[in-house]
Parts: sequence; C-alpha cells; structure tokens
Amino acid sequence: MSQQKPTGFDERNFVPRPTRFTVFLRNFLPFQIVRFLILNIKILRTVGVGKK
Repeated sequence: MSQQKPTGFDERNFVPRPTRFTVFLRNFLPFQIVRFLILNIKILRTVGVGKK
C-alpha cells in the first residue's frame, strides 16, 4: 500500500503554468476591481444574514 514518489522527469514533478490570458486577467486592474467588489458583496451578504 505504499505509494512511490515520482522521480526524475515525471510529469507530476512539474507545476502547470498559467496561460497568457490568465496572467493578463491577474494583472488587469479593472478585472481585479470587479472581482474585489463581487467578493465584498458576498461577504456583506453572509455577515448580514448572520446579524439577523
């Protein structure tokens, strides 16, 4: 029942790289602002439900 560790140039040793579009969205300020607002709205709704 022991699992072998991947060694050498096994595919499991490499971290997947983000696509160029993913990197663009992570650095695109308007997209970050929209994500930030959506997250804050979700948090406010959760806190608001807890306060009732």
